[in-house]
Amino acid sequence: MILSLIIFLSFSDPVAQGEENAARTNSTTETRIDDSLSSGNITVVEGETVMLVCTVLNLGDKSVSWVRLNDPIPQLMSLNNVTNSRNPRFRALVTDWKEFVLLAKNVKMEDGGPYQCQVSGPKHTSLTRTVILTVIEGETEILDGPVIYVDPKSTLVLTCRVDFGSKTPEYIIWRKEDKILKFEGGESSGGEYLEKDGQGRQLSHLTVKDVGRSDSGQYFCQPAIGPQHSVTVHVIDRYTDVLPVLGEDPGDDIVVSTLYEKSGATLVEVSGLLLLLHLVLLQPRLVR
Repeated sequence: MILSLIIFLSFSDPVAQGEENAARTNSTTETRIDDSLSSGNITVVEGETVMLVCTVLNLGDKSVSWVRLNDPIPQLMSLNNVTNSRNPRFRALVTDWKEFVLLAKNVKMEDGGPYQCQVSGPKHTSLTRTVILTVIEGETEILDGPVIYVDPKSTLVLTCRVDFGSKTPEYIIWRKEDKILKFEGGESSGGEYLEKDGQGRQLSHLTVKDVGRSDSGQYFCQPAIGPQHSVTVHVIDRYTDVLPVLGEDPGDDIVVSTLYEKSGATLVEVSGLLLLLHLVLLQPRLVR
């Protein structure tokens, strides 16, 4: 039996073996785009940085370009490591002459659309891979703004609602003017760290207990991506600052001036406050 196996191997088809060896050689030397190491369709939030990656194996004497498939005229964005866009937000990067990247910083809504990686050789042979870049407009809002009035010694609770589609911002920073009050998220957050409302929008909360006059000011909710939003908080005592204004005391003008100075509000805001003071009397509290 061993002898017959040896005879079979010795008389195997040399043509078939040659074709198999050639196929193996071609699979390791032919130029191709590695789909597993290249970008697929990408969705980003306006303001993010995005990298469109095209990984080309066995490039040889060929060139790689990124083309934006504008209608009706396509736009050459890069050729190898040369940037061909006048927009400074775009840049061509190459790693080991295999990974060809089109980098776009501070992405705008108008940057969305199809982009194509093209590999071209001296014989005008071409390989292509098309990527769809989708840019969404993120929304950030601190609820109950833009102006919030609270009593001294009460608890101030601010809620920031962010909507970035299916994306979760890496972190959210709460600050008062230039002072950081809370950092939420980051690498230690372990993935989903924000609660969601009934519509899938993500919520972050800032709590300030036992508020005083010094807590008046502008508060910001700043996600890692997308726009920031702010509200102005005024700490006002309804019994010493508000109720006297509602009376008919001749010193009302002085009280209004005091309210203006203590709260830091504009005269327009104070005037608006006076129109709403009767509602304050009907509402047992100014904040939750």
